Amino acid sequence: MKMKSFVIKGTTNKEQMLAMVRDALIGGGSVHADINLHADTWQPFRDEDGDEFTFIDNFKKTGGIFMYFESVGNFVEALRQFVVENKWSILTSSPKIKNLLQENDFDFSDDFSVASSQNVVLLDCECLVAQTGSIVFTTAQTGSPAAVGNADTLLVMATPRQFVSRIKDALDVLRMRYMSLPPQSVFVTGQSSSSDIDNTLVKGALGIRKIALFLVEED
Repeated sequence: MKMKSFVIKGTTNKEQMLAMVRDALIGGGSVHADINLHADTWQPFRDEDGDEFTFIDNFKKTGGIFMYFESVGNFVEALRQFVVENKWSILTSSPKIKNLLQENDFDFSDDFSVASSQNVVLLDCECLVAQTGSIVFTTAQTGSPAAVGNADTLLVMATPRQFVSRIKDALDVLRMRYMSLPPQSVFVTGQSSSSDIDNTLVKGALGIRKIALFLVEED
């Protein structure tokens, strides 16, 4: 699937939306090499916009695909189109996503035992970190330690209330939510990267090849 980073409004024409999704965005290199993870003086990328636009800027720079939906209904309608258009077989172990798919008569599987280079995994998440454009997952929320690691294409559903400024803030949220950090907490920042072959940086060669975030307004 070829996808382009863009914002979807609820009134977007379906054909136009799908045509935009088919266009690919070539991601740049790492933009986080000099970030101080411990400093409390870190400021958003664009002060006037805050965490939301800072996250979007950083997420897109790592090759992430961002889409916005004005309601859960609009998201479900678009997801149905994407599944048909791309012949997706969705994998998920997230209780929240399972409920959403069941309520809307989607076919899906929670069996991660069969390895595949074409796995399309749909999950919700814990936090969206503006500082690095990272998405935070835990096994408490995904329901399986295999969910993120087995994704070739990772699709993530999130809501606007999940934005936080810094990695430190995300860790504080997890500690408050679970009283301590869950056994497995994963910060995903864009596509996977590898320089194992000829010391050449290759995006998406191993692990997550494509990652898309669906930001959905809560009804």
